[in-house]
Amino acid sequence: MTIVDIVPVVRSLDKLEILDVSVQLDSSARISALVKGDGLTEGHQLLMDGASYEAWGSDDEYVINWTLEQLGLTKA
Repeated sequence: MTIVDIVPVVRSLDKLEILDVSVQLDSSARISALVKGDGLTEGHQLLMDGASYEAWGSDDEYVINWTLEQLGLTKA
């Protein structure tokens, strides 16, 4: 076995774009999101269900904050 040291990659991500929220009523929501920055775009598919889905209610800001939290990001 060969072990190789690597330099950690630091990325500058500055935008979250939620493309789509597909809802299965009374059950879950699938969230399609892009994270962009520094010439990089990452696509993510997230499933919000259980207590998180129930807590959503009608507050769309909750979806944004939940998505950021799931991706380990913080709103600027």
